[in-house]
Amino acid sequence: MNNLSVDGGNEKINYRFSYGNTDVKGYIPTNTLKRNNFSLRTQAKITDQLHMDAKVNYIAQNGNNRPTLSDAADNPAYLFISQPRSLGNDIMSQYKWTSQEISKQLGFSGITEGVEKTYATNSSTANPFWTVHENHNQDRRDRIIGLLRLSYDFAPWLKVAATGGTDFLRISAFDTGPSIRIRA
Repeated sequence: MNNLSVDGGNEKINYRFSYGNTDVKGYIPTNTLKRNNFSLRTQAKITDQLHMDAKVNYIAQNGNNRPTLSDAADNPAYLFISQPRSLGNDIMSQYKWTSQEISKQLGFSGITEGVEKTYATNSSTANPFWTVHENHNQDRRDRIIGLLRLSYDFAPWLKVAATGGTDFLRISAFDTGPSIRIRA
């Protein structure tokens, strides 16, 4: 995480600009989060009676391979704790069928080289290694938060203020990954 800020001013105007950068690697080897924050705030005494306060924040965030939560079939943490204890990680880490393994299978038809190996045929028993390395998602979030406040002092006991603001968020995301599962 890195931060940089610049501020200054005088009795009539002051400002502060800041930038923050975050680069995080998650607990899953393919998970990352990168965020850039820009912030600018200016307060001004335009006249003795008229004051302005303006603020804008821009946040750009990119996430790669965020893990799902709960007991979802593509949550690798859940898959690791729910797999049978008799299956070691050394077995499960070889998560794709090879042609040599297919040739040794009796009674299985339709197994294709390169598809996921799991320990059962239902949809909630995915291989956690397959999930980590073959199921991918990405998202991009752009957010702008703005504020403008004008106030006018008619008298020491009477002030009128007008405030407006915005909070705009745009999210784009995609999720990809093969969905073929064959029981090992």
